This record gives sequence, C-alpha cells and structure tokens, in this order.
Amino acid sequence: MRSEPTQSSVDRSEFWSGHINKWKKSGLSKAEYCRRHGLAKHCFLYWHKKLKQSPEVQPEVVPLPFSVQTSASDQQASLSVKVGSRFVVAIQGDFHASVLKKLIKTLEAMS
Repeated sequence: MRSEPTQSSVDRSEFWSGHINKWKKSGLSKAEYCRRHGLAKHCFLYWHKKLKQSPEVQPEVVPLPFSVQTSASDQQASLSVKVGSRFVVAIQGDFHASVLKKLIKTLEAMS
C-alpha cells in the first residue's frame, strides 16, 4: 500500500521556523505557546534545537589567490583582476563587492 506524499523538509522547516519566531515575540513559555497553538511540545523542542544549530548563513571572508592590478593608462577600467592564468576581469567605476566575489569564485572553479 502506498502512502500519501509527506511535507517536504523545507516546508516543515519553514513551518517550525515561523512558529519559533512567533513564540519569541509572544513572551509565552514554550509549553504555553504549544498549548495555545495546538502544537506537540516535543516537536517544537526538536525544531527549536535543530534550527538553532543551523544558524542563518553569515558572510564569510575568504582569501582568494589572485592579483589586483590598477591601470592608470586605461581610462575605462579602474581595476583589473587576474584569476588564475585564464581570466582577467576589468571593473569600471562603482561595483558591488559581493558580485565580484561570486564572479571570482566561479572563475576559480573553472580554471
């Protein structure tokens, strides 16, 4: 006999994350929050611990093996970044550091 599909782990994670955030704002004890919302306390405690162990992704500074060359003679490019031996990226004016970081990681993976 085939059982019906269950919720995905992402759906369950989002469900419990939402309840945990509401509980934090409620000022109630965990047990009282569970009683008022019809939640199994052991499930609430399980997910509280599980989600606490996997915190939100924090930005990480990663040193990258590339050289940065500025070019005074080239008016259009204010910065050139050489990644490995295959790629040179020319950056003009303002740029977003996070986009550059992703680009460099991608190019390093390809070289």
